[in-house]
Amino acid sequence: MTSICNCLDTTTILTNTSFRRCFENSIKENMTLVLHSIKDTSKGHSYEIGRKFGQVLFVKVSVDMIYNCDIYFHYMDTLRLSSLQNLNRDSIKGLIQQMDKIDHQKKDGNFYTQRGIMNIQVSKMDSALSDFDNAIKLDQNTIQDKFLKAWVLETIKRFDEALTIYKDLTSKTNNIIFKINEAIVRRKKDGL
Repeated sequence: MTSICNCLDTTTILTNTSFRRCFENSIKENMTLVLHSIKDTSKGHSYEIGRKFGQVLFVKVSVDMIYNCDIYFHYMDTLRLSSLQNLNRDSIKGLIQQMDKIDHQKKDGNFYTQRGIMNIQVSKMDSALSDFDNAIKLDQNTIQDKFLKAWVLETIKRFDEALTIYKDLTSKTNNIIFKINEAIVRRKKDGL
């Protein structure tokens, strides 16, 4: 993992491609160790076993690097904000005003999700939180709204609440995105 972090530190512009290159170079440098790990954990040598091991290794390295590699932590944290750049906030505010005029009985979970996302885009986090809470009330199993709610809670520095949701989502789905977000919140909470 140290070699991946060192490689990333020498990269001028950090991208998914540069991360993949650093990860692959580290694997090549440590191929003997990787092959022994696969052999020790798999009891065989098939493509499927290797693929599964690679996935587990990638998740473990990605999450561990949140704690141990500052450049990776900052990259993953800011990557999530990139979709909020270059938005026309005035037109989004206009759309929110139009949505607010919709009859209350026509407001379903999708309505609250869409308005919540728009509220995030114009930095109205309390309104976004309220929208995601309403969507969750209408559908307790909505992963998307729980994820967005956790992200809003993280943004407003309510780390314990965000962490609880991310942990729940991770345990239910085993999704790497939730694991990475959980690790980011843990690191922020610990002040690292």
